Amino acid sequence: MAFQVSPGVVTREVDLSSIIPAVSTTVAGFAGHFQWGPADKLVTVDSENNLAALFGTPNDTNYKEWFSAANFLGYGNNLKVARVVGSSSQALNAAGPSAANSNHSLIKNEDEIDAAVTSVGISSEAGDSFLSWHARYPGALGNSIRVVWHDGGAATGDNGLDDSSEGVSASAYNSWSFAGNFQTKLPNVSGWAKTLTGVTSDNAVYDLLNVAVIDEDGLISGNAGTVLEVFDGVSKASNAKNSDGTVNYYRTVINESSRYIYATGHPELDGGFNAHGVCGGNLRWGAELDGDGGTFDVYYGSGGSTSGYSVSLSGGTGADSGTVTATGNSSGYGLFSDPDTVDVNVLICGPLSGATAKAVVELAEARKDCVAFCSPEEADVLTNGSPITQSTCETNVLDYRTNTSFNVNSSYGFLDSGWKYQYDRYNDKYRWVPLNGDVAGIAVRSDEASETWFSPAGFNRGQVRGVVKLAFNPSKTNRDNLYRDQVNPVVSFPGEGTVLFGDKTLLSKPSAFDRLNVRRLFIVLEKAISTAAKYQLFEQNDEFTRSHFRSMVEPFLRDVQARRGITDFKVICDASNNTSAVIDRNEFVADIYIKPTKSINFITLSFVATSQGVDFSEIGS
Repeated sequence: MAFQVSPGVVTREVDLSSIIPAVSTTVAGFAGHFQWGPADKLVTVDSENNLAALFGTPNDTNYKEWFSAANFLGYGNNLKVARVVGSSSQALNAAGPSAANSNHSLIKNEDEIDAAVTSVGISSEAGDSFLSWHARYPGALGNSIRVVWHDGGAATGDNGLDDSSEGVSASAYNSWSFAGNFQTKLPNVSGWAKTLTGVTSDNAVYDLLNVAVIDEDGLISGNAGTVLEVFDGVSKASNAKNSDGTVNYYRTVINESSRYIYATGHPELDGGFNAHGVCGGNLRWGAELDGDGGTFDVYYGSGGSTSGYSVSLSGGTGADSGTVTATGNSSGYGLFSDPDTVDVNVLICGPLSGATAKAVVELAEARKDCVAFCSPEEADVLTNGSPITQSTCETNVLDYRTNTSFNVNSSYGFLDSGWKYQYDRYNDKYRWVPLNGDVAGIAVRSDEASETWFSPAGFNRGQVRGVVKLAFNPSKTNRDNLYRDQVNPVVSFPGEGTVLFGDKTLLSKPSAFDRLNVRRLFIVLEKAISTAAKYQLFEQNDEFTRSHFRSMVEPFLRDVQARRGITDFKVICDASNNTSAVIDRNEFVADIYIKPTKSINFITLSFVATSQGVDFSEIGS
């Protein structure tokens, strides 16, 4: 504190209550192709139902990826999904009307909507091309969307006044087939507009409209004609508010809250009369209602239609385009590359080929806080949808491990032995799916049932769900050969289910880190202690700081020891390793020695038969 120059009392606080924080161990990451949903953006999913709602259901093209993600969610409830699509030459959002949207946009996610709105506008009117819409996400699923809307038909000869000369009729709106889906009856003026402009019922601007999104072909909901969502009584004025102060401008409401569409174009008239005979003046949708009492503040008519307006979206393509990669940082697994901004503990490779799966393992190793879970390629265990012989499977899987582009030596990777056959309830058929989604899920479930440093393998924690049969069910001989090269067998035992029967990482060198439980133990320790250590930055490098650091770390390690994660530890952070030379380089050093608890991989039971006269106390030793 500052020196005092006159008598007084200064109060200060010294916080010595710092602790090692808890860190997450159950967050998974996955990148792949889906029919729907935001692309090139991480979205957290907590259940299979949520996955289907956000990214669509599986189809014959993406089911291997879809079920890799869904199978993990059968064990865990925190999955970050990165949907992959191609460029605008490969993928497009469905849009309509076709005349106004001949050049469809690729809008990958919500972050790109502003550019799409400013680049897509309609400056003239022709029937249903009065407004333009885009499907919220790229892919053919958007072609099932139909957008319908109505504002009461208050536009023929509109002069801003509610009088009989304008052809305004409530019966026109009531005859609309979707009128029953809304509470707001049209034509109508919002309370906000009345308050702002001081208009009366005889001098009103009809700013409200109703919009509905329809699943025209049933591709989204499963039932053609289903009303997916409605936007009731939204305004055409860009500064419109609800009674609670929230925004009620139709484009803002729809673009921020719809799950299916974006509003991307509307009338922008500069004068004269439009195709419906409506006076334009200097009036247009999306302008601010300024409240000066004039009748031509904003152009509010949508024409004289009595049946409402309707646009069927089309032209959506490319849901399965684009290559899943683990390089860069803007797409696919590259979105997981920064450990400072993205918290993830396991990466699920799904059906990736060897070279890409290897890149995901290398990404995990570069992060140093997660493990990548991989499976052999489909062709290693299946031919035309049928399992290959045991011996051929073993040869293929070992070749994949050691002699192909997947050959990797890292404790941050984990390889299982194959694929499983499971039921697809969305399409009423059975599918072959890689096991790595399940195995990653088993690791996370083991965290919740016991501890991160417990092995997830074996009959107690390694049960695999939803298995009809395995493409490769390794025998004891197969398992011996696979395990030698860091392939972890998944085995179906009669009457005991299907079990993960190994816990080796992809580290070839004999080491404590060649076991998954040890690797994940050290991830937890390193992540937690380093998180706490950053608060020592820019503190004084003296014995007080070093002692404070030790007082944080040692209780944490004692707790891990009590929870059977380690058998012993030692923390050295004193003058012996923080020498004058270290201090002069503005460095702070702590050496933390850990004896990890090992999992049991081999059990020896010796049964000795003895004669009746033997004294066990004599032979027991």
